[in-house]
Amino acid sequence: MMDMKEYDGGTNKELTEVARQRCLGAFVDSYEPTEEEGLGLAIASHFSWDGTAILRAFFAALEDANFHPEAAKVQEWLEGSS
Repeated sequence: MMDMKEYDGGTNKELTEVARQRCLGAFVDSYEPTEEEGLGLAIASHFSWDGTAILRAFFAALEDANFHPEAAKVQEWLEGSS
């Protein structure tokens, strides 16, 4: 079973379930994927493995979490991918 953290006070149970479901059958049985890995699989699939769209979502998440220097680096990557 994947490591389930209580992010945001446990209010994101839907995202936790999405992460858990995406991990089913995606890894070898002996590997214990993290919730972050499961969400990464879901995000990649949701955006049809479009790296630019994934980076835009990553940028938005970093900005929302006030990781501004990191978001600026992602913005540089996005500008370089045009």
